[in-house]
Amino acid sequence: MGIVLHPAQSQIFGDLMVSRIYRHIAAVCARGFGKSYVGGAIAVAGAGELLQLDASVPHKLVTIIAPTHSQAIDIYYPLLAYEFGLESACTEVSRANGYFRLPRNVEIRLVSFEAIERLRGLGIYLAIQDEISSYTKSPGAKGAFEEIIEPCIITRWSEDRAKEYG
Repeated sequence: MGIVLHPAQSQIFGDLMVSRIYRHIAAVCARGFGKSYVGGAIAVAGAGELLQLDASVPHKLVTIIAPTHSQAIDIYYPLLAYEFGLESACTEVSRANGYFRLPRNVEIRLVSFEAIERLRGLGIYLAIQDEISSYTKSPGAKGAFEEIIEPCIITRWSEDRAKEYG
């Protein structure tokens, strides 16, 4: 089964992953829109971009962040593994630990906001955040983005570095 997006999801996906109009997107949509679904599709597309790079290229990590560990696993593991068929493309998977390891050292990691501090210092290529209105503990959604997530992306995947690796 392939990934099928409705027109509004396709707009979000296209603006971020195809035309690259935006570097950051916040999708504020009604319940049932499919925000998690399009987030998963963006994660898979990001991993696909990283798979084009040589195995020696560092920091090939895509993260999907949800409020709790159980939400990250319960929402995204079945979506990525079964609906998008990612499990069969991986060299290693762990539902309990929330990761999909692909060839060439590419990884999609499911992370809880409760453990956001563990991302400090990692090199993240792409980060998807879900249900950010539930990020109520310190440092909060804005603090987590500004203090942890964005520095992980910018310091490891700056525009110059992205050009260097193609």
